[in-house]
Amino acid sequence: MENRIVFDGTFKNIDCFDAKSNTFTIENRNDEYFYFDFDNYVPENLKIQIINSNITIIETYIGKLPDVDIEIDIDNKSFVSRFSIVVETKGDYKVNRKVINHGYYKSMQIDLTEDNVESVENINLENQEANALVIDGIYATKNSKKTYQTNLNHNVSSCNSKAQIFAINNDEANVSIYTDAYIKNKAIGTKTTQEGRIINLSDKCFGIVLPNLHIDENDVEASHSCSVGSLNQDHMYYLESRGLSEEEARNVLIRGYFNPIIEGISQEDIRKHINEVLDKRIG
Repeated sequence: MENRIVFDGTFKNIDCFDAKSNTFTIENRNDEYFYFDFDNYVPENLKIQIINSNITIIETYIGKLPDVDIEIDIDNKSFVSRFSIVVETKGDYKVNRKVINHGYYKSMQIDLTEDNVESVENINLENQEANALVIDGIYATKNSKKTYQTNLNHNVSSCNSKAQIFAINNDEANVSIYTDAYIKNKAIGTKTTQEGRIINLSDKCFGIVLPNLHIDENDVEASHSCSVGSLNQDHMYYLESRGLSEEEARNVLIRGYFNPIIEGISQEDIRKHINEVLDKRIG
């Protein structure tokens, strides 16, 4: 089942929304899709409560937006997949997302906008066996500046997190990826892993990846990796030896960074739109 919620200042087609507290409550819903269309408008301090539900949230950000401040509260009986699509924004875009996770939270974001982006996501794991997975794909062009800060806070024992944040940097763009995992004292049995990677396509662009582990407990598993560089020339050679031109080989490798996110979106119209924009950006 699909539910489309249009935020444009008029609160059209919004069910289960308390305008006084700016809280949207999703309860006892399973195998449903919720489309949050932010069309030049975002309610101040929006809160989403998810109770006993297995759902997918697809956020699309359109036009010129104020700073976005969203809190997502997930109970221990809920499974949430969230896709954030930042493609059609105009001007600087800034989002601060706080997640209080007692269940399962999967966050996937694709950023193809040509403007500046500042994204901060604080994920708090508050229940044993709570899980968080973050996968971001970023494409920066022209002279845009994009900063992604992801904080994974392991506050109890036996909770798990994984972050994979990849970026393609072109022209004179600037991309910074910061990932911090905090394992608090007594959070034994915790597992966390981080992977950050930036591919620079121009000698005028700049990229930095800084993963950090802050560990206050011994009995944990924690790892991180990062890289900043150019396209793999062995992969380029392989593809060109199979008959692809240099440009075609380059585009195949670039697409490889975004395919895991795009393939995770089951809606054909959304996938088609993102692919069209990606073709335009990398062409």
